[in-house]
Amino acid sequence: MRSLRISRVKFPQKHTFYTLFFFLLLFAISSCKDEQSWGYKQWHNTLAHYNTYFNAEQKWLETYDMVRESYNEDFRKPIEIFNFGSTETLMGNQSSMDEVIKKASTMIDRHPKSKWVDDAFLLTGKAYFLKGDPNAAIDIFDYVFNQYSDPEIRFTARLWTVQGLLVKDKVIEAEAMAQSIVDNKELPKKLLWQAQLTLGAIYHKQKKYQQSAELMAKALPKVRNRMDRYRIYFALGQAYQKNNQIELAEKCFSKVPLFNPPYEIAFNAQLARVELLTSNQNNFTKANRILNDMLRDDKNLEYKGQIYYRIALNEIKSGKSEKGLQTLKLSVQNSLTDKAQKTTSYLKIGDVYFDKRNYQVAGLYYDSANKTLDDKHPDFETILAKNQVLGDLLEHLLRIKNNDSLIRMATDADWRQKKIREAKNAEKLAKEQFEKNQKSKTSNNPGMNMPGSMPNTGDMQMPGMVMGGSSFPFYNITLRKKGITDFNRIWGNRTNNDFWKYSSKANSSENSSSSNPNDNSGNKSNDATA
Repeated sequence: MRSLRISRVKFPQKHTFYTLFFFLLLFAISSCKDEQSWGYKQWHNTLAHYNTYFNAEQKWLETYDMVRESYNEDFRKPIEIFNFGSTETLMGNQSSMDEVIKKASTMIDRHPKSKWVDDAFLLTGKAYFLKGDPNAAIDIFDYVFNQYSDPEIRFTARLWTVQGLLVKDKVIEAEAMAQSIVDNKELPKKLLWQAQLTLGAIYHKQKKYQQSAELMAKALPKVRNRMDRYRIYFALGQAYQKNNQIELAEKCFSKVPLFNPPYEIAFNAQLARVELLTSNQNNFTKANRILNDMLRDDKNLEYKGQIYYRIALNEIKSGKSEKGLQTLKLSVQNSLTDKAQKTTSYLKIGDVYFDKRNYQVAGLYYDSANKTLDDKHPDFETILAKNQVLGDLLEHLLRIKNNDSLIRMATDADWRQKKIREAKNAEKLAKEQFEKNQKSKTSNNPGMNMPGSMPNTGDMQMPGMVMGGSSFPFYNITLRKKGITDFNRIWGNRTNNDFWKYSSKANSSENSSSSNPNDNSGNKSNDATA
């Protein structure tokens, strides 16, 4: 058999390889002297990206994730797709974002011909945004849009301008700009879903659920970020629920837990699914059974107030208003740290009593809600106005009630006698109760009747009298004695007659006139005594 020979490739010797590498390196260095050469551009692009821009971008992304994860959600409102918070909360990122701005500025200064300069300016604007300075950020985004030609960079800057307007609460301007971006024919196709999502988020914030659902549904297949996906599914669930598309809403809410969101969002998605049972099938019993199972779950200890509130709503809808009221009060008791839920529960109790025309009790609960109300409540202005109107209404109702009682007392003899009998019976019962209590005290303290016990002062205590605690002088022995002493000191020991002051003056005046009509000293003396 013929032996197979394997031919070997002969590599150049070491000194030949080193010589070749040295000449290539020398060529690259010499070409870097020419700013228009390929070597010069590649050299600066590499240094710009991997030496400074990359580190700055990583720092920004780290802060970006932290800001969104720490956002405090308010589920009384439509969920925020872009959950950055307010400028006040963003100001806490100043130190980290100053570092990003410094790195980006250094890259621009050292590598002004690099292809990463426009990215560095865009990153600087996003850093100003995350440090709570939307005005500076918008100025930089406008500069990038007007100065550079790359359509992807330009429209990305435009979309971030919309975010800056939203943080400044300029929602109408943000909507107009987002709509113009979506309609712009120069918008790159790879950015279309971002523009649709941005406009959809604005519509959702404005509670325009039909428009928001259409745009978010178009953008969702292109979204890859986990946080964005579960927030979009939750928002779609809210929008479909408001549009009475129950099956689509239930499907979207069921997707939320699949992306491992924070427990609060998963919990509220589950609550929303339970609520859909009552919306679609009016199955209040099944919904409450699921909610009661959630009450027994230890993970839901801090959410008991919300669960009781949902149970109460189902009971009220099913016609069990009294049971619903008791459950709402449980919701208040279990919302010690959740002021938002406490406010909502107080308001619902007030609404129930208001519907029953029990305005006085309703006013008390509205007042309690007003004390825990925060200015971020979605119905803040409405609640304040309602509380004011109800306060005025209660004032008029009480005045009418009192006046009606007085008029009836004066005109209706039978009703007047009835009220007098009721008052006497109440007084008699109070007296009997008092005597019973006194006998009980005597039997429990037999030493009080023994020789050497404290003597009886002779002051009889009427029902309701207290030895020292009452401020009403006729029921308080101490105050009564002090009043008699003060009276005797000022006016003297007077006979217990009506109009004694004026009658004594008249008598003294007559006596003095009859004795000496020209002498005024007696009148003066009597007046002083009187």
